[in-house]
Amino acid sequence: MKILCPLGTTFSSHALHLIYLFYHYNRMHDFDDWTFHRQSRDAIVSERLTSSPRVTSIFAFCGNSGFFDFANGGSLTDRLEAHWEALDDAKNEEEEREEEGKQKSDDTKDVRILDQRTKLSLAHDIAAALADLHDADGMRDAHGDIISASMVHADLTTDQFIQIDGEWKLNDFNRCKFMRRHRNKGGPETGDGDGNPCGFLFGINPGKSRSPEEYNYQEETEKVDIYSLGNVFYTILTDEIPFDDVSSQQAVKDIKNGIRAKIPPRLLKSEDPVDIALRTVVEQTWRQEPQDRPRARALADYLAKELEKIANVHSI
Repeated sequence: MKILCPLGTTFSSHALHLIYLFYHYNRMHDFDDWTFHRQSRDAIVSERLTSSPRVTSIFAFCGNSGFFDFANGGSLTDRLEAHWEALDDAKNEEEEREEEGKQKSDDTKDVRILDQRTKLSLAHDIAAALADLHDADGMRDAHGDIISASMVHADLTTDQFIQIDGEWKLNDFNRCKFMRRHRNKGGPETGDGDGNPCGFLFGINPGKSRSPEEYNYQEETEKVDIYSLGNVFYTILTDEIPFDDVSSQQAVKDIKNGIRAKIPPRLLKSEDPVDIALRTVVEQTWRQEPQDRPRARALADYLAKELEKIANVHSI
């Protein structure tokens, strides 16, 4: 057994044939009550999600450090950037062949390029991971149906999905919020034993990847995660980052006013079933009103059905 303890290195157990990441949280912030509270939230959420295969496993936590799965496949950001680099390489090679008058190459496709089926599978996997977070300890009505999450990620981007042994998993919960219930019992949406769920507020909501209610500093719920998930869907569909070509100030203004990043015309007109499925979930997740956005589980179920349809077509 070997233990390497510098910040961010790995702990490997040859007896267990596992590799863990020893993560010391205190790399950018002072070790104070605020920082400790953030890391405690990360550990609590990770512990509550140990039953989910789509969330990183936590093996130990103490103070400002923890042991987690080692992401040997990198982040979704890394994977998408490799895909874009491969697309650029293929485009440049094609242009060079045309200039030299050579015929199109029959070489094997670059493995870095995500094909359509892989894109849809990826979208399903990340939706299912978020669904596991939102369903864990979820608030239920009298019929047992989940009406509200009890935990909200609140900082969802491509950076928060990492690949471990080929599987995509959700991590990084230090901005997470725990949903609460009002003191009053019952209500039109809940059973007699439950109080109605209540939202939360943040003092600062930076960046370009947040929902209208976040930028308006209104009450937030798990539907902020759904909106941010739509940004990830959009990137998978278009190979572009929403509002990447405008300032943060302009992006925030547009989002508050109901303006969204544009889907290229070729994808709007596409009849490819993957493009249609991804367009559908982008539209659903980007709805202006939080209550109009679907739950993560509904999105995951829809994408699973679309994947099944494609699999049946290819098996004929």
